[in-house]
Amino acid sequence: MDALSTAHAATDKALDAMEKYVRSIYLRSVREIYKSWQKFFEQERKEIDKLQEDYEKAIPYFTTAIEGQCFTDFSTYNRGICYLNTGQNALAKEDFQYVTEHSEDTSLVSDSQDVLKTL
Repeated sequence: MDALSTAHAATDKALDAMEKYVRSIYLRSVREIYKSWQKFFEQERKEIDKLQEDYEKAIPYFTTAIEGQCFTDFSTYNRGICYLNTGQNALAKEDFQYVTEHSEDTSLVSDSQDVLKTL
């Protein structure tokens, strides 16, 4: 084997070794990214479950505020948000409809109209 052939063979071996090394690093990185995303989604799911509970717990407080005529438009809008996020769409629709018909707060009215278009 001449010197040129020996150099080519050595280069090929080196390239193969580098390719294997790069692949192993890449696969390790992909696994780490996957694990971190998996952990992130698990945490988000827990946060969503917690928020769901918070929305359910908030409904009676907003109802009490509405019954006491305390910030009625704001309280009705926020109770509608709670209903919406707990799957009680019919009740949410009633609250958003009330806000669109009775509120003088243009941003609450606009937001309520936007939500009503989706229900």
